[in-house]
Amino acid sequence: MLQRCGDASTMKSAKNRFYPDDVLYGKLRSYLDKAVIAEMEGICSTDILVFTANSKVAPRFLVYLLHTEAFVNHAVATSTGISHPRTSWDSLGKFTFALPLSSEQRSIAAVFQAIDEKTTTLEREVELIDELFHATLEELMTGQRSAVSLIESGEIQ
Repeated sequence: MLQRCGDASTMKSAKNRFYPDDVLYGKLRSYLDKAVIAEMEGICSTDILVFTANSKVAPRFLVYLLHTEAFVNHAVATSTGISHPRTSWDSLGKFTFALPLSSEQRSIAAVFQAIDEKTTTLEREVELIDELFHATLEELMTGQRSAVSLIESGEIQ
């Protein structure tokens, strides 16, 4: 998911235009594995490669493909530069993979999307449990609450 957006007029460098369902891929430090589906129209730095949606490759399938170990390894292996390693269109274009039929691409993407949604839900649950832990830690360790009453109330099992 895109986490930030800004005003195009503040950008001083070259830009790439993207549209909803385009896949945005960070070519700088490709080992960071940055790929998302654009949910809106916009512009981005030229350090972001824009894969334009087409009838042969479903955007959700493509974004998951870009997150595969094989693709990330290819992107890293074809990057050049020491302090700011970048891959390129030409290098990425040499990556080969099996392209399933459109219906299978959508099914594959649906499976991974369901897993992503479940993962997000579980991560949020872990965050809430962590918050509960720290709140309870403070209450118990500062005497604001009694451990015995907490156990007897059945809140802790």
